Amino acid sequence: MKWHPSVDYCLASISQMNNVRIWDVNESKMVYTFNGNGKDPTSLAWNYDGSQLVSITKAPQQRFVTIVDPRQPDTAVQVPSPHEGFRDPRLVWDDPSGKMISVGQEGSERQYCVWDPKNMSKPLFKEKLMESAGTFFYTYLNPNNNIFYVSAKGS
Repeated sequence: MKWHPSVDYCLASISQMNNVRIWDVNESKMVYTFNGNGKDPTSLAWNYDGSQLVSITKAPQQRFVTIVDPRQPDTAVQVPSPHEGFRDPRLVWDDPSGKMISVGQEGSERQYCVWDPKNMSKPLFKEKLMESAGTFFYTYLNPNNNIFYVSAKGS
């Protein structure tokens, strides 16, 4: 779940029912559902101004990075995820640059990718982090010092 960066009481969530939902917490109701993000979503992030959401999935043969503008859901962009491993990939949106950073695995190799949301045909950068079988469970990009933090089980 992620709070909207600029709208009070607005929360986005992903579920194993393969959808993204936006909630008006003040009114206790769902205001938007997007069903096209793929199977087994593992991570969700708003961009800096809250105009777009990005999600990443891990299901075999359905690994996708999906960007959607909740105001125009027909304009969703979906590309294959570069992380082929069976562990849960994660992503964050880099506020200052507008780029996205995803982390995941390919075999036992942990890796990260930097994406340009305006051209999702392939990652701008893909780099190996380390060899390990552990699962990523927390990613954070500090906007004050632009340091990307990753924690993983088994590290």
